[in-house]
Amino acid sequence: MRTIALLTLILLAAAADRGDTPLSISDPATRTELIRFTSSRALVIGVSRYRHLSPLPGVADDVPLVKSALESQGFSVQTVIDPTADEVERGVKGFISRYGTDPASRLVVYFAGHGTVLADNGYLLAVDTPADTSDADFISRAVAIEDLRTRANQARSRHILMACDSCFSGSLFRNRDSPPANVIQASRDAVRLFITAGAAKETVPDRSVFRMAFVEALTTAAADADRDGYVLGSELFLYLRKRVIDAAEARRDRQTPQWKALGLASGEPVGDVVFTVVPGPGQPASAALAPQSPTVPAASPTLPQPAAAPSGKAAIYAAAEQLEKPGDGTVEQRIAAWEAVLAAVPADELARTSRDEAAHAQATQVLSGLKPQRERLERRRLLVEAERLDADPDVTRGQRKAAWQRVVAAWQAAGEGLTAGESAQVAGIEAKAVKAGVEGLGMPAWASATGKDQYGTWADLTVGGVVQRMRLIKAGTFTMGSPVGEAERVNNETQHQVTLTKDYWLGDSEVTQSLWQAVVGNNPSRFQGADLPVEQVSWDDCQGFFGKLNGQVRSGGFNFPSEAQWEYACRTGTTTAFSFGVTITPDQVNYDGNDPYGGAAKGEYREKTVRVKSLPANAWGLHEMHGNVWEWCGDWLGDYPAGAVRDPSGPASGSSRVLRGGSWSDDARDCRAAYRSWFVPGVRLNDLGFRLSAPVQAGP
Repeated sequence: MRTIALLTLILLAAAADRGDTPLSISDPATRTELIRFTSSRALVIGVSRYRHLSPLPGVADDVPLVKSALESQGFSVQTVIDPTADEVERGVKGFISRYGTDPASRLVVYFAGHGTVLADNGYLLAVDTPADTSDADFISRAVAIEDLRTRANQARSRHILMACDSCFSGSLFRNRDSPPANVIQASRDAVRLFITAGAAKETVPDRSVFRMAFVEALTTAAADADRDGYVLGSELFLYLRKRVIDAAEARRDRQTPQWKALGLASGEPVGDVVFTVVPGPGQPASAALAPQSPTVPAASPTLPQPAAAPSGKAAIYAAAEQLEKPGDGTVEQRIAAWEAVLAAVPADELARTSRDEAAHAQATQVLSGLKPQRERLERRRLLVEAERLDADPDVTRGQRKAAWQRVVAAWQAAGEGLTAGESAQVAGIEAKAVKAGVEGLGMPAWASATGKDQYGTWADLTVGGVVQRMRLIKAGTFTMGSPVGEAERVNNETQHQVTLTKDYWLGDSEVTQSLWQAVVGNNPSRFQGADLPVEQVSWDDCQGFFGKLNGQVRSGGFNFPSEAQWEYACRTGTTTAFSFGVTITPDQVNYDGNDPYGGAAKGEYREKTVRVKSLPANAWGLHEMHGNVWEWCGDWLGDYPAGAVRDPSGPASGSSRVLRGGSWSDDARDCRAAYRSWFVPGVRLNDLGFRLSAPVQAGP
């Protein structure tokens, strides 16, 4: 695989004749000559057999094909294979110095090979460039893209194309002046048109699709959208973009060429490039762009009355608008087209026309609506890039680690925006990230989806299509029990300090009847309803549930929370009788409203369970920790210790298991965070249920 982040085209026109044979471009309606090119020269550089980097065998195939395509457009072509950095710089400098003195000449420099980014600057890598960018000799043996751009600007030739088929991000476009608002058409004015083969570090096969499309555009009529006999730079871009995007989609990847047009200097008008359509067998050449005899005097390259051709910017806008028609474009194509519109609109708001403003507004609106899809494509790009670097023996450990850090950050930021397919990739990403030295997603292997929201980190357990959301509870220290001054407290609530040293997962709701049914295959509840909490389940019954559940999921370890884990999660850092404050109402908790607490007024008594998550959550996203059904804990009932403890789990044996939280049938006092109840493990009642807990585990 070869990574191509940028194929930069600095285009200032094109042609249809050969070497020193002049090319005249005329207005087909008036036969008025607009511009004459006196010579067409090209330098094609290919680096395939790298000394310190992985070879690029596809480049050896690219060079002769590009040479032939340019020759078909009338260029005299020189080729250089496997040059050193010094040879590249001397070759480009000599080429431009020799042929770039004539304003009416056309020049092309085409480079195919490796590239990279260092400190936000793009570099082309020659045959002798070191693999390690920290090498002291790296800068001296790599070719800076900015230097090539400077060379192009120093030339007097108004029409220059520099094509760099290499891996580096958009450093070529930094700190550029925006083009002026009024775009002058086709041949009259000079233009430096930048076309990128893709966004930063996008991956394509070593067999370059961009090169194939570029050759097609120069050697056939495929890119001539309006069939007028010549191909504008905007038409070339749209053709390349469609071909590259379609090919990337076919290989389940993303590659999106970019577009930027600039004048020779700030404030100068911006034209568009022009290539002739190479006629097929038996077809005449375009009358508008016919080669002229070398004996005809050359005219000035800057003449009035441009040909009536559509401007580059207008074509970009029109192409994006066309894709908004029903059935005319895929999501990927729409995103690429409207991103191109944003790149084409002048950055300086004072330089924008009303057409620019309208295009910018529509692009912003469309891309905002496509934000989830854009983010999904970006996550896919990051993952593909990280996996590619994993397979590349020339990539450093630091580069691999950085790539997986980007993947992990993207997956974490997505939260609930992850697709089902992306959620299924979590375990694999976790393992690869850890292997690369990155702290992984911290997600369990049983998770069908993961993410973050206002409450913190969550992971979904899915069994038989039933989803139970689990919340990550972070370790910490709290005061367990109730203060002596708390109203209606019980003597077994002695306060003591508890430290939980390990994070754990806790269900954001009580276990539902639908989840119990999916795991066990029956439903013992009195109050029937898929989203109601399961009840009439004993502590012993739940052990059978855990055994079956842990047999169905990877690395589950599902069980009851300990009594300390339960109270810690219920309190969420509070010290009041309830996580909601000093008292509660039936709007917050399902209990017997006839028996309020702490001076509160009487309220509704529902006399039954309610749907899980139908009442407000506490600060950690846990619903119905107070009321609805009592929740079994893992501990045997026992007295609290007198001093501070770490990770308590209750006595080693006993006769009754702990219950916490109160229920629909109890008064408000029994729903307090500190209140303790208990029953023998085999009892089943219609107000007894439970909540899932699981340890945090690194992987499967």
